[in-house]
Amino acid sequence: MTDASTWSLSSETIAETMSGFLWSADAEGRLTSATSGFGRTAGLPVTEALGRPLIDLIEGPSDRKRFAEALAAGAPFRDLTLRFWPARRWTRLGGLMRDGGHVGVAVDIDEERARMGLIEAALDRLPDGAAVFDRDHRLVAFNEAYRRHNAPIDDMLSPGRSFEELFRISIARGQYPEQPGDVEALIAERVAQHKRGQGTFKRLRPGGDWALYRYFPLPDGGSATLITDITESERQQAELTRLATTDPLTGIANRRSFFAHAQREVERAKRYGPPLGVFVLDLDHFKRVNDTHGHAVGDVVLQSIARHSASQLRVTDIIARTGGEEFGALMPETPPEEIGQVVDRIRRSIADLEIDTSAGKLGVTASIGFSSLLDGEDRIDPALARADAALYRAKLGGRNRVEGG
Repeated sequence: MTDASTWSLSSETIAETMSGFLWSADAEGRLTSATSGFGRTAGLPVTEALGRPLIDLIEGPSDRKRFAEALAAGAPFRDLTLRFWPARRWTRLGGLMRDGGHVGVAVDIDEERARMGLIEAALDRLPDGAAVFDRDHRLVAFNEAYRRHNAPIDDMLSPGRSFEELFRISIARGQYPEQPGDVEALIAERVAQHKRGQGTFKRLRPGGDWALYRYFPLPDGGSATLITDITESERQQAELTRLATTDPLTGIANRRSFFAHAQREVERAKRYGPPLGVFVLDLDHFKRVNDTHGHAVGDVVLQSIARHSASQLRVTDIIARTGGEEFGALMPETPPEEIGQVVDRIRRSIADLEIDTSAGKLGVTASIGFSSLLDGEDRIDPALARADAALYRAKLGGRNRVEGG
């Protein structure tokens, strides 16, 4: 139904070929005529319904609201899925403006809905959220898990709603705060994926849970959506990543993570040109701490030094425990002349530190060697070797010193 020329045909002839009825209403929405199928679909004789607002014959406040909005818009509408009472049969309603009033068609889809009820019952056995959309990408059926996954738009989930409409409502209700940029581009991308029935993506939702979204094509040109809660698997993966990249004693990055970060920073320095500094810090005479007070006290000292050193650096810097009592750090975008000032401040603050342990307050000192990535170097190793050599000179020079290389 696209224009009023549809109504030049005999309404009774059309009505006989369809399961449903044709209707017309005045400007206020009062029923002025209906074909014979009205009685079966609505459960009320046409003679008793004439003159009554059609909205009063629609069951449920949400459906009445949608119908009222469709009439008020003044534009042709289609696929409003609702039920008339007292028959309570599912009906697909469409209409348009004509001669100051409204005309439309209502198709009885109660048997179709019954079949969809069987599909929905099958869908409800699935642990994942599942929904079926027709070839026009309008919602046909969904299970309770799908409703739970879409709780913020629960009141909008009804057959006939388009995928794009539901997605726009989700965005409007704050369900995609991670996409502050071009919202229309995001909508276009998701709608295109859904129309193709191809798309897999995961996202962290506002409630703190992770979900995997998958779109699949259906033989009739429609599509299916599956939503899987992957919160636990994401947490497990995050924990595995943390264990693989974190020093278990100090909680800062480990040697493996240090070199992975280093290579990324080297690539960035090569591409964009900012200087990259590196330093190596080694605690002086740390073996004496372990030998005198035991390894448990030594562990407390290492933890304290790690926390303290990290607190002296920027959030963009990376510090790691690279050996027993040795620490390495990367300082992106730091000119060579500034590195020496920073590491000497760290050295002096460590020397002033009093560490609470089970053996009482202890103090330690540190020797530090530093260097910078040079033009043409595509790995951190040369700069790290120069920093190591500078550290060795600091040790030979009496410890508790800083040397550059």
